[in-house]
Parts: sequence; C-alpha cells; structure tokens
Amino acid sequence: MRQTRVLLVTLGLFASSLMTVPSGARADAMGEVDYSASATGTALYVGALPPDVGGRVGVRVGFSGATVSATSPVGTSFDEFGAKVAVGGAGRHVEARGQGLDVNGLVVAGAAAAGAPPTPSPVTAEVSLVDVPGVASAALARGQAAPVWKEHTCVVGRPMGFGSGRAFGVVTPMAVVDAARSDAITELRPVGDSISVVAEAHSEASTVRLLPGTPEQTTIEVLGETVLRARADGHPRGAALEYAAVGKEPSSPLVRITRGKDVVQLTTQQVFSGGFVLAQTPVMEIFIGERTRGSDTAGGSRPYVGADGVAASGVADLVRVQLVTGGPGEALEVRIGHLEVEVAVPAGGLRCPVSAPNAFAQQHADRVERAWLRRRGWN
Repeated sequence: MRQTRVLLVTLGLFASSLMTVPSGARADAMGEVDYSASATGTALYVGALPPDVGGRVGVRVGFSGATVSATSPVGTSFDEFGAKVAVGGAGRHVEARGQGLDVNGLVVAGAAAAGAPPTPSPVTAEVSLVDVPGVASAALARGQAAPVWKEHTCVVGRPMGFGSGRAFGVVTPMAVVDAARSDAITELRPVGDSISVVAEAHSEASTVRLLPGTPEQTTIEVLGETVLRARADGHPRGAALEYAAVGKEPSSPLVRITRGKDVVQLTTQQVFSGGFVLAQTPVMEIFIGERTRGSDTAGGSRPYVGADGVAASGVADLVRVQLVTGGPGEALEVRIGHLEVEVAVPAGGLRCPVSAPNAFAQQHADRVERAWLRRRGWN
C-alpha cells in the first residue's frame, strides 16, 4: 500500500536560509535576477533509445529532478529518456520530484512531486512490493521532493529544489539491481564575493546484474557515488562543468565488472581519464566513463561552458551498455548513473539584494546546515 508522509524537517532548515530584501529595496528586486537551473538523475535506465522505438518499454530506477526559474514560471521539460523533469505552469518558480520506479511513465511507484510558491512541506512517497508482471518489480520504491521559494528573497547556501528517487530489489528481464538512487539539487551558492547558480545531479547504484540467469550474465558493481555539477556566476571564467566521484581517491576502485571468472576493476582515475570500451560478448558492449557531452542520446554534441561565465550544461553516463536482444537492429540500452545539468545567469552576476541575518539566526542556520549535511553524508 502506498504511503505518503511529511518529512520531519525543522522549520529552521528552510526559514533560516531565507535572506530577505531590506525594507528600502525595490519591491520588484527579484525581477532583475534572471537565472535558471535544472538537474536530473536516473540511477538505472533499461529500454530502447529513443524511448518509443517499436513501442518497447522503458524502465527507470531511482529518478530525480529539480528545476528553478527566477523571473518566469518553470516550463515543461524532459530528460533524454522522455521523463518529465518539470511540468510547469501554476506560477511555479521551483519544482522538485523523485520516483523510485517508473515504467514508461504509466506505472510509477514511490513518486513525490512538489512546486513552489507557495513553499510546501517536504514530502516523501513510499511503496513496497511493486510488481508490473513481465516488466519490472521492486521490493521498495521511494521518492522525495522539497522545493523552496519566496518572492523578493534569495535562498542562499542550501537547495531551492531537492528531489530524490531510490529503489531496492529491482528486477527486470534484462537487469537486476540491489539498490539505486539519484538526487537532483538546484541552489544559489556563495563563492567568494559572488553567488553561483548551481545544478547538481548525484547517482549511486550498488550491484547491477545484466542478462541475469543466462550464460551471458555480467555483473557491474558501482563502488561509490558520482556527481555532475554545473555552475555559473555571470563573470568571465565563472562557469564550470564538473564530473567526479564523491569522496574517492584517484586510486580507489570505482567500477568492477565480473563475467564468469573474468573480473575487470577500474579506479576513479581510470574511469574519469577518458573512458573504456569493453566488448564483452556478441550480445553486449559496455562503455565506461565516457566524457561529458551535450544533450543528445547519439552522443555527438559537446557540453557547454561559457567563457563569459553565464551558462554551463552537460550530460554524463557512468556506464552505458548496448544489448542485442534479437534480430538486426534490435537492441536495448542500459544506462547506469545517467546525469543531466544546466544553469544560466545574467552577465555580471546576480543582483539580488539581501540582508544579513542577526547573529542568533546565523548560528541557528549554521547548526541546521551542519545537521542537514550530516544526514546527506556530505560533511
């Protein structure tokens, strides 16, 4: 049975992070701040690309999305697999969503979505023992969403949009995964004397078994979390696109592939130094650590980082697998750790007037932030 509950989050988590416009500031101050950011992650995708080829089913495990648009409402947007990152409308400036399991958008388990304004309480949706016969099942699917927005106010130093999707014990005919999650985050982050618009997508999938129970079974273990981050502050050389493993040394193992008695293990440095292609069998080809690219499932476009510091965007897949499933041209793709991010900010940076909180409020905000980071495992 699906359960929906409010996350227990102290009011200070959001309230203390809101820096209000001074009383003498113009009422339309936020109208000068034309920035946007979007992040989305899919821990595991199994399906045809493009998604509607032959009417075949696409399965997404651990999907997340977060979007913010300052001067105009968020518009409808999709990721490369056709999943909705934002639905737009209703005057929303922030949207966040998380889904544990998604089968072609028709059967969605553990789905949480919320938009602001007004700022809602953070929510989570959870469902256990999901079963779509012949397509996918999951022991547990969970989604979380937490958007924050206030007119004429900068929310600085913590997420305006946070979405998270995770699932455990997922079984499909082509792939089985023990646990998978992705998080999507959009925020304004102080960096020195400027404020960067930041979009981050995180992903982690523990153990994925491809073609389970067949002579071609191949196990891919992801031994850590990856993050794709886009940021821009509106100043020359102030934009960047960063793709890395979280908390890993260059020599730390990150991906391990096992087929029969053959084991290939790749370190963080090897994975992020240009990628590998492993031709496993006549029915499977595995690409690991391909370089970041533009939004294009064919992989032909390039990521963007503006030299003027006003925009950055990119897409990354930690592991991409092509599976031949039948006759000529019949193939499925498996993506592990699929991440998409983009940000835009005006030239010259944000001009968002803020007032510093008093000392007590600042101490409280610091305590809340440290607790929030500990829960996320980022401290």
